[in-house]
Amino acid sequence: MLSPRLRTGRADWLIERELRAASAAVLLPGPRHDAERVVQAYPRTTVLAGPDSAALRDGPLAPARADDLLDAVLGAGRDAGRAARAARAHAAHLDLRRVLRETVAALDEESPAAPPPPLPAEERLRDLVGRIGAELTALIDDVGRGVAGPDARSAAGMTPQDAVTQRVVARVHSWPQWAILFAAVTDELVQPGDGFEREQPPVRPDEFEARFRATLRELPSVIGEVVDATVAAWRLRRSARLGPLKAELLDGVEPVRERLVREGADAVLATLRRAVQLDWLPTTGPADGAPAVDADAARQAFPLAPDRLLPWHDPQGYGRHQVTVMRLRRELVEAVRRLAVEGLAVEQARRVDGIRHALRELRAALPRTDAEIRALAGTDPAAEPDPPQAVARRVEALLDEDDQWPRTDEEGR
Repeated sequence: MLSPRLRTGRADWLIERELRAASAAVLLPGPRHDAERVVQAYPRTTVLAGPDSAALRDGPLAPARADDLLDAVLGAGRDAGRAARAARAHAAHLDLRRVLRETVAALDEESPAAPPPPLPAEERLRDLVGRIGAELTALIDDVGRGVAGPDARSAAGMTPQDAVTQRVVARVHSWPQWAILFAAVTDELVQPGDGFEREQPPVRPDEFEARFRATLRELPSVIGEVVDATVAAWRLRRSARLGPLKAELLDGVEPVRERLVREGADAVLATLRRAVQLDWLPTTGPADGAPAVDADAARQAFPLAPDRLLPWHDPQGYGRHQVTVMRLRRELVEAVRRLAVEGLAVEQARRVDGIRHALRELRAALPRTDAEIRALAGTDPAAEPDPPQAVARRVEALLDEDDQWPRTDEEGR
C-alpha cells in the first residue's frame, strides 16, 4: 500500500526495491503519479487504485468503486493461485514423466524370464507355510525318539519299560496265593495248613499257571495304557514348539476364514490349523490294543515245571524257607515282565508308524501351489501377475500417447 501518510521515502523505496517480484499493487487514495510510476517502471504489474480512484491494468485509467476493487483483488488472487498451481503441477508432471521413463528403461534391461515379485501378503504366507512344513518334518523325525526311543517319557518322567515293570510287579504281587503262603510261614518256614486258621499252601504249579495266564491276558491293556501316556507326554512337549506358529496363523489367516468358507477354500485353512496344533492326534491306540500273548508263548514262558510239586512240599524240607517263596515270585514277575516288554516294543513301533503316517499325510496336504497361496492371501487364485516387462511396455505406451497431445490441451488435462 502506498499511503499519502508515508511520504517519507517509503513509497519510493517500495517502488524501487519491492515491486520487482510483485504481480499486483494496491494503492490507497494518494498522489496519482505514484500509480503512474509503478505502471511505467513495471508494466507487468497490475495496479489497483483505491476507492473512487482508478484501476490500472496496463492500460488507461478507469473509474472503479470499492466493491469492484475488492472483486478485482480477489479475482487477481485466484488467477495468481491457479497460475502457480498450474506451474507446480506442470513441473511435477514433467518430473513424474522423467521418473517413469527411467523406471521403464531399467525394467527393459531385466531378463524377460525374471519371475514377478510376489505380493507381501503372499510372501508372508509362503514363509509361514514353509516353517509349518519344516516343523512337521521335525515331528516326523522326533516321534520315534519321543515314543519308542531314548527320549520316551510319561508325564511323570517314567520310561515306558519302567512303567510296564511297575504295573507287572503290582499285578503279580496281588495274586492271592502269596497271601496264603506268607500266612503259612512260621519260624521262616512254610508250614502245612491246619484247615481251620490257615489255608493249605498251593501244592501244584497249575494253581500259579492259571493266574499267570490271566495276567498275560491283561498285558494288552497294561501296555496300551503305558504307550498312551508316553504319546500324550510327547504330544504335550512338542505342542509347546508349535505355539508361535499357531499364534501367527491365527493373526494372519483366521480373519479371512469366512471368505474362505464362502469360496469353498476352507479345506486349506483346516489343514494349516491341524498342522499347528496336535489335539487331533490321538493319544490312545485302537480298541484291539497290543497283541495278546499266544498259548505257546505263555506255556514256554511259565517258569515252573508242571509235573513237580512246589518246593515247600519237598519231603526233605529244603524248599520250605520263605526265601524260596520270594524267589519264586521274582521268577514269575520276570516271566510276565519279559513278555510285557516284548509286547511293549511291538506296540510302540506300531504306534510310531501310525503317527508318522498321519503327519506325512498332513505335510503332503499343505498348500504349496501359487494358486493355493493366493487364495489364502485373498487374491484371485487364477490370476497370474504381469511380469515387470509387460507393465513397463504399458507405461511406455501411455507416455507416448501423452506426448501426442497438443500443447494447448495440457492445461485441461
